[in-house]
Parts: sequence; structure tokens; C-alpha cells
Amino acid sequence: MLNEGEPSMRGHVAHGVHPERVTKRSKEKATKQYFERTISRMLTNSTYHHRIMGRSLTNTVTLLGATLGFGCSAPRVTSVGSVQPEANQSLPTNVTEPLAQSVPSSGEEPASHPDPESPAVNLQKESPVAQRPVDQPVEPKLTPLQQAEELLAEGELEEALAAFAEILLNNPGQIEAYFGLANTHEQLENPWAAERSWRRVVELEPDNAQALLRHANVLHQIGRTKEAERSWIRCLTLSPEDAEPLIQLSMLELERNQPDAALPYARSGVRLDPQNAEARTVYARSLLGVGQPSASIPHWNMAIEALPEDFILLAGF
Repeated sequence: MLNEGEPSMRGHVAHGVHPERVTKRSKEKATKQYFERTISRMLTNSTYHHRIMGRSLTNTVTLLGATLGFGCSAPRVTSVGSVQPEANQSLPTNVTEPLAQSVPSSGEEPASHPDPESPAVNLQKESPVAQRPVDQPVEPKLTPLQQAEELLAEGELEEALAAFAEILLNNPGQIEAYFGLANTHEQLENPWAAERSWRRVVELEPDNAQALLRHANVLHQIGRTKEAERSWIRCLTLSPEDAEPLIQLSMLELERNQPDAALPYARSGVRLDPQNAEARTVYARSLLGVGQPSASIPHWNMAIEALPEDFILLAGF
């Protein structure tokens, strides 16, 4: 039975609360609040306390806190009405920041924050590979002349002929197109059309030895031997180190049945190009024509070694 006036603790124990702990905590809380009020009045309202009084109060609060187990350290009183925290005591975390730091002044612009949806931020988030796509190699576009020459090289003769003709229609003075047109006519076995194209090249470039030689060969093919002979002789002046005009002049003299006139041209051609099978053949034929068959045999052999598949060379024996 409970005595009269004594509070009942049965309900507290039933809910897991011990009455001794509740009583102790209540006393500690009341004592702590009393000292806090007392110290606050002494620090804020006193006008006569000095440094010794402040240090005494600090020591007193510290001892009381350690004795009662408040778990806190007392502030240091430096002067009347002011409190300085200890070196190892951190400042309160709920202190309001000054307005000067949070609110910009009228003369300052507020700091701009990057928009997360802006292109600059998106570029920073992307990887370098995504920012720099690999450029595919771009093939250079071929000119009409290059396209026509490519057709000629691939054997598309009719298409190449039309391409060169179209180029000359737009640019009649383009000599490279005449070169291609003449080569195409030769491959189409049209020497008369080829002669006209080569003649136009020679008119545009009179000192072009290669064009002059090709023109002379076509002239000889269509039976205009006198013009061909003059062109070959002029080639010797423009390109004295070329054996081809000498070979053609020697063959022309052999066709005329004049081996004595052919022999000097043939001999000079062999000296300029000893490995030329055609030059050896013409020289052997010239020697045979002037009555030196034994001297012609080594040149026949060298020609056959150079061109073993050409059985026409056997006709020289």
C-alpha cells in the first residue's frame, strides 16, 4: 500500500520507466537551469565585476558542470558583459551568417550559377570522344580532265572520247585534253583522227619533242612519209639523247631499200640505248643489208633474248 500523499510509480514501471532515474534527471535539469539563469544575470546585468570575478565565475561553472555531469564546458569570462569560448570549444553551428555575406549589395551583381541545361554545361559533362567526333577522310573531287584520264586508263574508250571532247568544247586551248584525245583515237585504231589531235598539240607546243615524235609516227602510219621524216629529224634536234627517232629513221630507209642510209641511224640508236630490242633488230637488218651477215648475228641474238616471245625477229636470219 502507498502512503497518503506519495505519488504512484506503478504506471511508470509498467511502461519501462524507472522512478529513481526520472527523479535524478529532474533534479539535474532543475539545478542546471538555476545555474544558467544565475550566470546569465551576473554576466549581463552586473556593472562592477572585474576580471578576477569573471575568472572565478568561469571556474565555478566548470566545477559545477563536471560535478553534475552536464557534459559541457563553461565559457571564459574576459570582461564584464562579454564571454569568449575556449580554444577547444567550437562555435555554435546555428549562428546566423551576417547579411552582408548572404545578401549582395546594391552595387554588386549576384553571382550567376551555370544553368545545368545550358550547352556549355552539357559539353563539360560529355566525354572528349563525344565532343570530337572522328572526321571521315574526304576524297578530293576529281576534275573533268582527271575523270576523262581515269576512263581512258580503265579502257572505257568511248566514254573517255566523249569526256575529252566535252572538255575541249569548253576550253579549246587545254593541251592535256588534246593529249588524251589523241591517245584515245590511237587505241581506237583511228590514226587519221589521232593525227589531227597530235597536230593540234604540236601547234600549241612546237618544241614538245614527245608530241612531235608521236605525230611523226602517226604521219608515217597513214602514209605521209615525207612529213614524218621531217618531224623525226626535228626530234633529233629537240631531244638528241632519245633513240626512238633514230630507230624510226633507220626503219624508213630500210623500207626504201636503202640499207646504207639506214646503217648510221641504227648504229647511233644502239649506242644510245643498248638494251633496246627494236634498236638491235634494226641494226642487225642494216648490217645484213650491207652484206655483213656474220656481224648481224650477235645483234639478232640480243634482240631475241630481250624479246623471246617475238617470233618475227627470226625472219631476219
